[in-house]
Amino acid sequence: MTGYAEAVMHKLLLALLTPAALGSGDEPRVYPGSTCKLEQLTGERDAARGVFTRSRTESSAGLVATDLGSSFEHDGKLYFLFGDSGGGAPHADVLAWTEAKTPDTVALSFHTDEKGQFRPLAVPGITSGPFEVPSYGISVNGAMHVVFTTDHSDKNTMGRSVLARSTDDGRTFERLFDVSTTRFINVALARATTKDHARLPSEDCVFVWGSGRYRASSVRLAYAPAKRFGERESWRYFVGMAGGAPRFDADEAQAIDLFDHPVVGELSVAWIAPLSRWVMLYNSSAPRGIVMRTAAAPWGPWSAPAVVFDPWLDKGYANFMHVDWKTARMDEFHDKGQENKWGGEYGPYLIPRFTSGDAERCTLVFSMSTWNPYQVVLMATDVGRPPSATQVSETKFLLGTPPCATQGSDVVRFERNGAPHVRTYAANGDKDLVVSHQVIQPVVGSTLAFSVHGGRARIVLVREERAPPSAIQDIRAFERELLDGKFGPVVESIAGPANNDVDVSVRWNLSRHAGKRLRVYLLDASTDRWGFVSVSEMTLQSPAPR
Repeated sequence: MTGYAEAVMHKLLLALLTPAALGSGDEPRVYPGSTCKLEQLTGERDAARGVFTRSRTESSAGLVATDLGSSFEHDGKLYFLFGDSGGGAPHADVLAWTEAKTPDTVALSFHTDEKGQFRPLAVPGITSGPFEVPSYGISVNGAMHVVFTTDHSDKNTMGRSVLARSTDDGRTFERLFDVSTTRFINVALARATTKDHARLPSEDCVFVWGSGRYRASSVRLAYAPAKRFGERESWRYFVGMAGGAPRFDADEAQAIDLFDHPVVGELSVAWIAPLSRWVMLYNSSAPRGIVMRTAAAPWGPWSAPAVVFDPWLDKGYANFMHVDWKTARMDEFHDKGQENKWGGEYGPYLIPRFTSGDAERCTLVFSMSTWNPYQVVLMATDVGRPPSATQVSETKFLLGTPPCATQGSDVVRFERNGAPHVRTYAANGDKDLVVSHQVIQPVVGSTLAFSVHGGRARIVLVREERAPPSAIQDIRAFERELLDGKFGPVVESIAGPANNDVDVSVRWNLSRHAGKRLRVYLLDASTDRWGFVSVSEMTLQSPAPR
């Protein structure tokens, strides 16, 4: 077994041994295989899908690349905080906002200068270099309040956190006070009132969940009355339970861990109404991935960690997160000059306004950073009460063969790894041009699974608003129109890895397109070297009607 195969097998075994879809009591559980990327939020182009992002942040505001993306509500808008951004000032921090009501309509706006470039965030008296970033924000008493990290050093990634306030929608900030140098460096903020929650220490609270040493600490809890959130002396720290009630103390040093899992860096917490639970997300090294915990009260007890996103099992690597070429050449969407740098998942920030569903099946939307590409994506996962067993129906089809509609050069049908495949490398090699397509109509729980290898041509999934022409005269022109959305939004797309030696496994979650008409395309519009692709038989899997 090769080193690469051993690494993959090790990750698969770990996933099987960790409680990815388990919970205790009435705690919500993860629907296996439901986590998926919705879209890339930042940057000019989604390099993995080959399409422009909706916001085109480089053209619109000079934002080339960035990470983090925690969000908060203020004055009817959803604000995002980005850190260590490329474009404009080096390592700049950025504020953006949207009025979108659904995740598939998010278009970001920025405060810009006279040249149309984003205005970096700045707080008087603190530095904002590498790893010195905005952690989380909240709207209180008509003003934005944002916690910033600072004092980065080789010994301490983030040494101090500072609370700042803006009364002009994030154009300028004033420093209020130091939050912590120990236990509350990265934070998550949420408001709660006794109207909606029992046993709160104050009628209207701002809760602060915090981690200390970066990716080497567990989570602790503080609160302040909302009216006095901007006053340091009003903060109190959770020190345990007494007689079934939470106890708080003014001394941060007395704060206790909410659970034992010293891996936490960035985190988010939100009240998810359909679940009647607080939900926490953070990135974890053991078990690997983005994990979720839930609790009925801010202080817990918190459930065991459930893996929401595993970068291998949930088709992150080689689908939208780069695989280091020294390990295996599985994709080509790395940042410039970063072909030998792994992508990685971190910064999972819940976006409650985009929550949908009910206690049986609730869709959570969160932002997540991918490191390489150095961008922020929107993710979705379903949690609730998944059935212990589900009967499924399967439909199999092979693009390039009947009943798929195919135009252009012939395709070659062959067997690989015991499965039917087609490749667009035929009599004319790289110069062969092909377009083949098939309509699919998913339901909730549907997935489309296949694998690709070979050249750089694409498999594209479109939510169809306009049927393709019955006769396509210019396949290269058709590709441009298709990727530009002329026939409907491109909701998924993947290119071959320009490597004949590996198979990239793909699984697209189609739940969010339930009841819609989708069309999947095999699209070879290139005559360059590696101007072809090989794709396996596709399996459309859906829950069988009861």
